[in-house]
Amino acid sequence: MFLPPGLGDGRVLLDFVPLLKGQTKKTLAGGFVDIPDASTNKDIIALAVFAVDEYNKEQGKHLEFKKVLSAKSQVVAGVNYVINLVAGEDGQDSEYKAAVWVKEWENFKKLTSFDRIGPLTTGAN
Repeated sequence: MFLPPGLGDGRVLLDFVPLLKGQTKKTLAGGFVDIPDASTNKDIIALAVFAVDEYNKEQGKHLEFKKVLSAKSQVVAGVNYVINLVAGEDGQDSEYKAAVWVKEWENFKKLTSFDRIGPLTTGAN
């Protein structure tokens, strides 16, 4: 096996092969990947606020964004984000699932779905 200068016997390089294989399979499959620390990720919070605002415009509602619970992403022609969030209206908070499609290179962002999951359960507050 040819190794570029400086890689010694190749053990360091080969240690990364299983990691790269697993990541490649996930990426190629187009599956959703959990976003760590989504509840504090500024970009995910901004997408959640966008989702609530778009829903309000489309449906004539007055939901107020409260917080992000979790999020996943999927690489497609752009990135699909599925965000579980809390929003409230008239003092009643509920959990919602929003899907937002983003194509950064086109400055494109679209709310593709927004569904109420139900009232908050204990532990989601």
